[in-house]
Amino acid sequence: MKTFTSIAYFMTIFASLVTSLTFAQTPSTEGEWSPVLNMGIVPVAAANLPDGRLITWASKFPDTYTEVGDGMTYTAIFDPTIGLHGQALPFTQTPTNHDMFCPGINNLPDGRILVAGGTSSERTTIYDPITENWTRAADMNIPRGYQGNVTLSDGSVFTVGGSWSGSNLPSTNGGKNGELYTPETGWILKNGIKGNELFTINDATEEEPGLYRIDNHVWLWENSNGTLFKLGPGEMMQRIDLSGDGSMVNVGLRDDDTYSMK
Repeated sequence: MKTFTSIAYFMTIFASLVTSLTFAQTPSTEGEWSPVLNMGIVPVAAANLPDGRLITWASKFPDTYTEVGDGMTYTAIFDPTIGLHGQALPFTQTPTNHDMFCPGINNLPDGRILVAGGTSSERTTIYDPITENWTRAADMNIPRGYQGNVTLSDGSVFTVGGSWSGSNLPSTNGGKNGELYTPETGWILKNGIKGNELFTINDATEEEPGLYRIDNHVWLWENSNGTLFKLGPGEMMQRIDLSGDGSMVNVGLRDDDTYSMK
């Protein structure tokens, strides 16, 4: 009886605390969530546009996902200045023939959005917010999905990893070495930056699906000297040099933090 009395007492105190916290919130200073907004599509990816709007898109179909699609990209622009909570404009349909599901995404210096890969695709497609059109750019040398992309200070784009896509097969996993993109050269392989060295043996042990997962969503930052700092998700941090064929140098482990995809 004493146990149940203690539980009841605790629940009463907890309920009072939750109630006080709920009514103590001040939306004007702490913010609040809007009602659910109808996007018209299931926006599987998004990027910021220079004018403050948000571009979102779905691939294959506007509101579902299947392995076989129709080659379309369904784009919905969200405008936060319309109405009280913002509004999504009517979506458009573009025959890009590029499955942009979980791709690498880059904001380019001129305001355009570069989308590379997705579901084991080698395609690169660029969105121009001025013309509101998608156009095809140079294909990557290696099909990828869930890769790590970073925009560099000179406007070029680097990508590495990205075995997650299609199916968990040896033929599609691993070997996702680095590539560097400029409009003038397209994608150039950097084979000194090896996708299979982004993780340790311990990472592979921690992540049961193996190569299917462990070179995904590489965390990349550019240093002031033009090299890159790779922080994760593998536990070994690395410095990446893009000169020549590229190179990687291990710079230490993240304390006791093993593979951390998120």
